[in-house]
Amino acid sequence: MGIRFYEPGDEEQINQLFQKVFNKERTLEHWDWKFKQKPLSDNPWVLVFEEDQQILGHISLWISEVYINGRVEKAGLRADTMVDPSARGKGIYKSLNEAMISYAKEAGIAYLYGFPAPKAKQLLLAHTNAVNLGGISRYIYVLNPVALLAGKTKLAKPMTFADGFYNKLRAQKEPRILHEGLAIEQVTELDPGFTELAKKTAAFKPFILKRNAEYMNWRYVNHPDNQYTILAVKIEEQLQGYIVIKKEEKTFKHGSVISASIIDWLGTSTVPTWHILLQEAVDFLRDDVDIIQTWCMKGNEAEVALKKFGFMEKDKPSELVVHPLEDGAAIQEDIVDWWVVQGDIDSF
Repeated sequence: MGIRFYEPGDEEQINQLFQKVFNKERTLEHWDWKFKQKPLSDNPWVLVFEEDQQILGHISLWISEVYINGRVEKAGLRADTMVDPSARGKGIYKSLNEAMISYAKEAGIAYLYGFPAPKAKQLLLAHTNAVNLGGISRYIYVLNPVALLAGKTKLAKPMTFADGFYNKLRAQKEPRILHEGLAIEQVTELDPGFTELAKKTAAFKPFILKRNAEYMNWRYVNHPDNQYTILAVKIEEQLQGYIVIKKEEKTFKHGSVISASIIDWLGTSTVPTWHILLQEAVDFLRDDVDIIQTWCMKGNEAEVALKKFGFMEKDKPSELVVHPLEDGAAIQEDIVDWWVVQGDIDSF
């Protein structure tokens, strides 16, 4: 009985526990991609709670290189914290978190972070040194408002033709930026230019994931289940930014809509890159998407571009909870110091 690190062969029991807790099936291929193929030799960083050769609890980290005030360090995204329903009430959740924090600190990991569900957040704040930095804003851009309404009420279905007029009118009002030497490319394999871009943008925020080519190819190109579109912005053949898009169908009571999420984007400050990225993403999605959404932290060029282009802040669906592990951590407890996007999280 007790907590131990992952051992080869645990995958099957871990996936069984995942299905039992989250009511979702996960293939061994997905598990392998998520924990064994991820860059950095620290992975898989998985702890399990075992009793009578049965895995009853699980906690894991995605260890990644990050820039903290421009310096390369390591941080861990909390993922798949789960306890078998039959074993709850034994303190397994608390013990797993305490063990993970202790091991991570010993390994020189600077921060742990994540977006826990309300109950998990309550437990983390009560039993660990977790700090709740607050909610991350979700912004939306509606292309076909009647189609959205028609998914919820039959009365709107005959009026969906009006979306075409609305879409054209909105396109005419969108602020456009032209730049000499501008080129937009859809890429399927990320080259060393993305590693150079990661270095150029290392100081965009005091905390930002190191989005080099190796990490980006693993995260988006090699994902076993999801399909992503990656658009790159170049000025005179020099990469200035990229945007990663994921499309999916959402079903409502009376129909379905196509939603697109901007799950990752990053740009330099040498040109109005952030605005150009939005401009090109909306143009790419306009003909077959009803609504676009994205997350954005406060106080940066991305937020300015979203508001200028016409995206509206809808809500704050997730709260960022962090564990500073280094003594005298350099980052203040302020969400504006962080740049975290949906793609930094395993569920997207």
